[in-house]
This record gives sequence, structure tokens and C-alpha cells, in this order.
Amino acid sequence: MPRTLGSGGGKGWRHWAPAVLVVVSLAWPGVASVRAAEPEPSPTQVIETLNTALLAVMKAGPELGPQGRFDRLAPTITATHDLDFIARFALGSYWKGLSEEQRGRYLAAFHDLSIATYASRFNAFDGEHFRILSEDPLPGGDAQVRSVLSTGDGDDVSFEYRLRRRDGPWRIINIVADGVSDLALKRSEYTGVMRREGIAGLLARMEDKRHPH
Repeated sequence: MPRTLGSGGGKGWRHWAPAVLVVVSLAWPGVASVRAAEPEPSPTQVIETLNTALLAVMKAGPELGPQGRFDRLAPTITATHDLDFIARFALGSYWKGLSEEQRGRYLAAFHDLSIATYASRFNAFDGEHFRILSEDPLPGGDAQVRSVLSTGDGDDVSFEYRLRRRDGPWRIINIVADGVSDLALKRSEYTGVMRREGIAGLLARMEDKRHPH
């Protein structure tokens, strides 16, 4: 997740702050039966899926290159994050004033920028590993998973993931890295750009940075 509209590279993560379907079958006339679905991933399993994908991309980072890392991470980031919710939250009340065309451009740019930022920051491996510390329920039905990224030089970066189920599986809606909320940073930055430059200025900034590098 970007600290500022996807800025930063290298070891930028130091500063951070599939849907399961129940299939209804009509195998016999007039009789509906529900096939057993795979258990829905728990909040911890969602974070483990993300961590596994990030480590794999880090290990193959130089070989994959920016676009390769983007392509490899895109399905996992999309499946584990509620990017539409995060994007709307970042705009606050400005979201209501956008046209349908502006909303579509904004959401598309936000998705690409989020993935590109992961691809840029998790670009090489130096002995890092993740550990899941705990999973706890939060008020309102959300869940929190605490994780630690141990770096190759012995530093630890703490991550607190807030996850929510909204018409589907658990997905990340916020990440607090070493006490800094990504959602709060985005809200402050995006609404600030909207006040100064409007949606045209925000889209220009996002679309300029949406490609992996």
C-alpha cells in the first residue's frame, strides 16, 4: 500500500505504515441441493495467503522484473484486499460528487496503483520471513490479524490487518504498520489532493504512477 500515491521503492515496506461459492444444484426435478463448499478462508489464512505470495515474488523479484511482479501479485492482492472499499474510503465525501465515468477511472487506477506499489516495494529477497502472532475479533464483526515481518538484518516490522466480510470472504480493509494506519494516510492524502486539484488532478497523479516500475 502506498505511503504517498505509490511513491517509494526498494525496501519501501519498512515505512509502511477467491470468493468461495456455494453451488446450488438442480440435479433432480423440483429438488435443490447444496453441494458442500470448501471452508471459507479464515482471517489468518487470508494473511498467510498474502504473505506467501509476497515472499514468492521477493525471491523471484529481479528475474520477474516490475511487470512480472505486478502480474504475479495481481490475483492475490485483488482476492485478499477490499480495494473498492479502501478506494471509496480514501475519498471520503468527495466520492458522492463523482460521475460514473470518474468513479470507473478512479477505481481502475486505484486497483493498478495498489498492486504496482506492492510490486515495487517487495522486489527482492534478503532472508525476510513472516510470522502470524494472533487473530482477534473486533467490534462490528471485523477481525484483526497481527503479523511480523522479520528482515534479513534482524529488524522487525509489525503489521496489524483489519479484515471485514462484505458480501463475500474476509478481505483486508486496513493495514497498520508499526503503528501507522494506511487507511488514515490515504484519506488524508487523497482528500488533500481533491481539495487542491479536484478529481482531474488526482486522476492525473494516480494514472501517472499506476504502472509498475
